[in-house]
Amino acid sequence: MNINSIEIYRSPADGSKLTIDINKQVSNKVIDGNFKSRTGHIFKIKNGIPDFTWPKELAEIDRKTKDLYDKLADDYDIYVNVLYETYRCDQVSLRSKITKKLQLKPSDKVLDIGCGSGDSSKFIAECLDSKGELFVQDLSPRFLEKAITKLQKYSIISRIISIWSCFFKTIFSIQRVCRF
Repeated sequence: MNINSIEIYRSPADGSKLTIDINKQVSNKVIDGNFKSRTGHIFKIKNGIPDFTWPKELAEIDRKTKDLYDKLADDYDIYVNVLYETYRCDQVSLRSKITKKLQLKPSDKVLDIGCGSGDSSKFIAECLDSKGELFVQDLSPRFLEKAITKLQKYSIISRIISIWSCFFKTIFSIQRVCRF
């Protein structure tokens, strides 16, 4: 997580600005630490990924879903092509086609919700320049770690958000909705 991005985060518990306690930092990246809300709620930063899960105790179905996705993350990239081959389509060309339908401008801010292992996020990142920003979110920290690894070569990936709740200082407006 980029140290310069802490102002954008808000507490999912109460919407307040967060303070940060850094346990480990490398250059401008926070590797380990905690965000704290004004009401005392703590949100851990682990492996550079803030965990804004809220409520802290997930409903059973949500917890089971998160656990399943965490288990699938390691093998996902090995088997994902089977899905595309089953429907006789090429993963790369389909993701490229979908990304083109977004009509992204190089300076756009994009929130990729449910980014998984970052396969579609790569196509989005390629559309953005140094003024553009890509925010990625996923239920599974394991999938997010994979996405972040894939996206490291793109300088625009400055802010990473994790898990369920994402509160931003900036209000995102939906400018385009694409139906596929």
